[in-house]
Amino acid sequence: MSLGLPFGIKLTNPLPVDRYYEDNGVPYTDVTDANSKVAEAIRYLGLTVNINNDEYWYKSLTTDIGLVLKHDFVTVSASNQYEVAVFNATASQIEGTAGLTWDGSILNVNGTIKVDNIVEYTTGGGGVGVTIEGVLLKDNGVTAGAAWTPTADQDLVTKLYVSDYVPYTGATANVDLGLFDITATTITGDGTAITNIQEDNVIVSHTVAASTYETLEDYIDLLGSSGKTTGGAFTNIGDGTLKVGAGTGMIRATNSGTAELLFFDWAEVNIDDLPDNSVSYIHLDYNSGTPIIDHETSSSANNRNIIVLGKVFRDGLDVHLFDAGMYIAEATRNILARFVQTNGEVTHASGGAISEVGTLQLASTAGVVWGGLTRFITPLQNTATGGHTFTYYYYDGVAGAWVESAETTINASQYDDIAIAGLANLSYNRYGIHWVYICADGDLLVVYGQDSYKLTEAQDAQPPVDLPEHVSEFSFLAAKVIVERNDTVFTDIESAYDISFVSAVSSVHNELSGLQGDVADEYYHLSSAQFVIATDVGLTNLAGVAMAADKFYYTSADNVHVAATVTSYARSILDDTDASTARTTLELAIGTDVLAYDAGLQNLAGVAMIADRFYYTSADNVHVAAPVTTFARSILDDADASTVRTTLGLEMYEIEEDTKVAIDAKNDSGFAFDNDYFYAYTTDKWKRVALSLIT
Repeated sequence: MSLGLPFGIKLTNPLPVDRYYEDNGVPYTDVTDANSKVAEAIRYLGLTVNINNDEYWYKSLTTDIGLVLKHDFVTVSASNQYEVAVFNATASQIEGTAGLTWDGSILNVNGTIKVDNIVEYTTGGGGVGVTIEGVLLKDNGVTAGAAWTPTADQDLVTKLYVSDYVPYTGATANVDLGLFDITATTITGDGTAITNIQEDNVIVSHTVAASTYETLEDYIDLLGSSGKTTGGAFTNIGDGTLKVGAGTGMIRATNSGTAELLFFDWAEVNIDDLPDNSVSYIHLDYNSGTPIIDHETSSSANNRNIIVLGKVFRDGLDVHLFDAGMYIAEATRNILARFVQTNGEVTHASGGAISEVGTLQLASTAGVVWGGLTRFITPLQNTATGGHTFTYYYYDGVAGAWVESAETTINASQYDDIAIAGLANLSYNRYGIHWVYICADGDLLVVYGQDSYKLTEAQDAQPPVDLPEHVSEFSFLAAKVIVERNDTVFTDIESAYDISFVSAVSSVHNELSGLQGDVADEYYHLSSAQFVIATDVGLTNLAGVAMAADKFYYTSADNVHVAATVTSYARSILDDTDASTARTTLELAIGTDVLAYDAGLQNLAGVAMIADRFYYTSADNVHVAAPVTTFARSILDDADASTVRTTLGLEMYEIEEDTKVAIDAKNDSGFAFDNDYFYAYTTDKWKRVALSLIT
C-alpha cells in the first residue's frame, strides 16, 4: 500500500513511492506485463504503475481489465489524442457516414455512440490515425477526413486513440470498451444517444461458460428489490383522511424473486375510508400493470408485487402516521446508518472474552469488531504474562477531569468517589466494581466503579453514564469485574455479551481449572441440594450484611437481612434448653420467684385497684372491692386484741354478777354487751348486770 506522509513534509522529487510503481526501477513494458507482475491479491483501488513512462492505475476494479490510464481532463484540440475506452461494445456493424466527431464535450460516432468521459490524452505529432494497445493500425495514409476500414473482429481491449476525428466505413467491428458486451445487430441513435440497446441485450462479460443469467436485466432483477425510491410521504388531512404523496419506485410483476423489476411512478392519493380505531397497512399493488395504492387491516405485502409503504392508526378524525415501508434508495447508506445508530460506531461481534489471570490481573481473547460495515480483528491481551497493560480511569471531582494510568492489576481496596479529588477506600465487607472495555484496536480500558457496594448492589449496578471520551467513543463494554475489599481473587466476572460460552467437556476431572479447594489437588462437587443452597437469594443477601461483634441477624422482608445488637445477657437466655431453665435465668422460677397461676388471683387482677378500697371474695375466686377508711385501716394494722381495744378506747374491767345498774342511755360511760348481759362501767370498774333499759 502507499506510504502516507504527515503534514509539513515536502518531497523535492515527488515521484510515487509505492514498491509496485515500477519493476525494480524500470517501467513496465505494457498492461499485460504490469498485470503479470502485480498479483491481483496485492492490488488495491488507486494503485498506480508506470507503463512506458505513462501512469496507469486500478481506478474502479482490481482485476486485469481495471488497469487504465491515469490523466487529467484537458481541452480538446487538433493535436490531442483521447482515450475513450470504458465499456465493451460488440456489434456486427458500426455504421455511419459522418465519422467520429468531437464537439468539445461529447465524442460521437455518427450520432449513435456517445462517450462523455474523456479520461486521457497524449500530445499529438507524427502519424495521425487510430491505435490499439499503442500499435498504430494505419501508420500512414490515415489523415483527418480520410476513411478507416477496420479488419473483422479487431478488439480494442484497453484504449482507443483518436487524432482529431477519423471518418470510417466498414462492415464489421468488435470494439471492447470494458465491463459489458452490448449485443445488437445495428447500433443506432437519435443524434445524441444510443436508442436501440435494451438491458436484455447487454451481456455481462464475467460469466463462466454457459450461464443461465448473463444480461444486465438479469443483474438488476436478481440483485435489486421492489420498493419506494422517492416520495410517498403520509399526511394527516385532519378529517380521518390519509394523503399518500406521489412517488417513484421499482416493482415486480409477480411474487417471484426472479421476476422482472420495473420502474414506475404513482400519483398522489387520498384514502378516506380508513376503519376507525384500527391499524391500516398502506400497500402499493402492481395490479396487472396499473399500480394502485390500497389499505388493509392485516398486511399481505410480499415486497415484490405488493409493496408496503407503512401503516397508520385512525382515531376518529386523527390519523397517526408511520410511513416506514420498503424504502430502497441508497440502501447501503441506510443500512450503515441503522447499524451505527442502533449498535454504535464500535460493535462487538465475537471473542473478546474477559478472564482473571495471575493475581487480580486481566486477559482477553482475540475478538471480531465491526465499525459500520468494516470488520476488524482485536488481538488477545494478558496483563500478567503478555507484557500488556490496561488504561485505568477514575474521575477527579475537584479538578473536574478524568485521571488515567497504565496498570496491570485491579485495585481491590478502593473505588471512585467522584465528589473528591482521589480514590476512596472500600468499606469493610464491601465490594468494588471495575468496568472493562475493549478499545477498537484491542487495548483494554478499565473504569472504576463509583460506590462501595454490598454484593447484591454490585451485581445490580449499571455502567456509569459519563465516561472518558476514549471509552465512550472508541470502545465497547466487555465485562463487569466484582471484587471484595482487599481480596486477592475476583468475586465475579460478568460478561457484557448476550451470549453463552460453552467450553469443551473434559473427561478427566483433575484437568479442569479453577475448582481447587483449600488443599492442592482437592476438588469439590455440589449436589443439587447444595447448589440450591449456594445460589439461595436469602443467603446471598445475608452474605452482603456486615458481620460485626455482638450482632444477630433477622429478616426485615423476604430475603432481606438486618443486623441488630445482642448482649452477653441475651445470649445467656438464648442458650437455655427449655422454658424452666429460661425462667430461672430470668429469675422467674415458679414457687421460688413467682406464684404459679391461680384462678382467684387471675380474677383479682381484673378488679379495679383504686384508693381506699379493700377486696374480699363474694364467691369462689370472685373478688369485690369495698371502701376502707383510714380509721378502719388503723384497726386492721393492730397486732392483737389489746391493741385493738386501745385503738377503740376500750379497757377491760371485772364486775360482779347479778349487779343491776341503771343506765342512762345518754350516759357517756362505757358499756358493752355479751349475750343477755350488759356490762357497764360504773365509778371505778365494770360490772355485769341484768339488762334493764331506763328510757
